[in-house]
Amino acid sequence: MYTCPSTPIQFSAVKALEMPQDVQEHIKFQNKMWQNISNEIIPLFEEHHIKCTKTEGAYYTMLDFKYYKRHFKKINIETSAQLHKYLIKSIGFVTVPAEAFGIYDELILRYSMVDICDIADGKYNFEAIKQGIKILASHLNSI
Repeated sequence: MYTCPSTPIQFSAVKALEMPQDVQEHIKFQNKMWQNISNEIIPLFEEHHIKCTKTEGAYYTMLDFKYYKRHFKKINIETSAQLHKYLIKSIGFVTVPAEAFGIYDELILRYSMVDICDIADGKYNFEAIKQGIKILASHLNSI
């Protein structure tokens, strides 16, 4: 079985795939930016025993808090949904619980690296992300 989109839809699709040079350059810049940010922040998480997925230009990473499982259990946190809510309420650290992606029985959260400022002329500032990781690490050390 197959379907055949109408001719106007086919022409629209072809046009959409013909990206202008400036769009192509912007996509390349964005991929490089996310890769550079990941390369800097993932080691910061890992310094504090939070394992991360390696990214190749994505704006997010999965954080594994398994190292802290025993500590979280003492404060009745056993799921990523509970951990997600706890981190928002306690320090304002926003993530998405792994249950949203079909991952259960793990303390895994998706962290989006979106707090970036001054994106222009091939430059960007992600100090707020680094500051957030410091706040998270300090909080984890206190529990």
